[in-house]
Amino acid sequence: DRAVQRAINKGMIIVAAAGNDGPTSPPRYPAAFENVIAVTAVDHKQAVFKDAVRGPHIDFAAPGVDVLVSSGAGPRYVTGTSIAAPFVSGRIAADKAVLAQQSARGVRAMLAADAKDAGPPGDDAVY
Repeated sequence: DRAVQRAINKGMIIVAAAGNDGPTSPPRYPAAFENVIAVTAVDHKQAVFKDAVRGPHIDFAAPGVDVLVSSGAGPRYVTGTSIAAPFVSGRIAADKAVLAQQSARGVRAMLAADAKDAGPPGDDAVY
């Protein structure tokens, strides 16, 4: 907890996977911290990963189900919220305006302006 807070205090934007402990799991940390961007995983039809942790702390959803990745043994498909989180980290890093934000709140606002609202309109515990 202290290490995450120190990083945030130094101006770092922290992105974390929501977790793969299922929809009834309590929030997982560091994703559940207020100043951390929490990411869940969706499939190619934008359906949430069946084992993804859910809750009001979820900020964004990104591809994370059956994503083809390279490995030492060759390409393979992987699934999980930790596969989805780099999509959001990459989006932040690729956009200088987003990267210049001084807080998770600012990053959320900028990313939300470009994001598609999946599920019911507005904030929800899944997407």
